[in-house]
Order: sequence, then structure tokens, then C-alpha cells
Amino acid sequence: MAFLAVHPDYRNLSRGEKLLKHITLQSKNLNLEKLFVLTTRSNHWFLERGFFAAKVDMLPIKKQGLYNYQRYLKILILNIK
Repeated sequence: MAFLAVHPDYRNLSRGEKLLKHITLQSKNLNLEKLFVLTTRSNHWFLERGFFAAKVDMLPIKKQGLYNYQRYLKILILNIK
């Protein structure tokens, strides 16, 4: 997942929850096994929704080479199968 953002005017209305549920359902329909995010700020939000902390070697091979260690991105994965 590249981005999940909710406009400040719509926060605290479960919009993020609804977006994540929709993305998860679409991922299941595509027979994907995992959903991963890279975040610098929202790791607590994703952890509260079933994601777990992961290391770079758990990313898809193509993404491992693009990982920017200088940004201190947290890698989070959700098993969806």
C-alpha cells in the first residue's frame, strides 16, 4: 500500500478504518497474501489494526532494493490470507 491518508476535516469518523477494510478486501480478491506499509509516523495506528513490525528482508525483493535506510521507515505487514 503506497498511501493511506484522511483529510483532517474527516478524521475521527472511521474513514481510515473504512479505507483499510476496503483495501484489505480488494487485496483478498486479488489473492494477495500480505499487505505491507512503510511509515514514519503512523506505525501505532497500523499495529492497532493487526499489522506487525517486520524487517527489510520480509519485503518483496524489488522493494528491498528501494528501501531508504536514511528515512528510518517502519515496515509493517498484515497477513490477509
